[in-house]
Amino acid sequence: MQSLQVDSVQRWMEDLRHMTEVECMCVLQAKPIGVEEDAQQGELIVASAVGGGDHVARNNLQTLLRRALVVSTELGKMFQRLEKGRWQRVHSTAVRANCHVRSLVHEYGAARNTPPEMQKYEKSLLEKCMELTNITERCLHTDDEFFLKSMREAIHEILTDVSDSFSNMIDMALANEIQ
Repeated sequence: MQSLQVDSVQRWMEDLRHMTEVECMCVLQAKPIGVEEDAQQGELIVASAVGGGDHVARNNLQTLLRRALVVSTELGKMFQRLEKGRWQRVHSTAVRANCHVRSLVHEYGAARNTPPEMQKYEKSLLEKCMELTNITERCLHTDDEFFLKSMREAIHEILTDVSDSFSNMIDMALANEIQ
């Protein structure tokens, strides 16, 4: 019993490390590097009131696209690692992707009024990301090849759903930004 508790605590600590690293990176990426960048952002906000709103809109689009690229890259890595059967890597990538998606949805939703249809996609996407994280974690605890083969197919299907939902959500967010 003691070894089971230690293993689960160690596993939680490893997962926590990946989750916090991603959260820290997301927060750090949103922070300005120096004072000059703060002054520039202030100028853009003032300029937008005078008719320079296209700069702010362009920056919002670029930020959204950069964040979408990060998530898409993580999902692509997960597909590759799944094919190779690297279960520890699949799970850690699922945790990172989940954190990136949650951060993106939270920050985008907090900054703008998202349409109800987009909120539906966001909720579905977050549920699928959590399901993906949970199912990849189960694969870490077994060596049964038959079980892992069936899980590989299930994970592939869920990962495809996550990718499709994420694409739809990003398309809606980009359309919203362009409007």
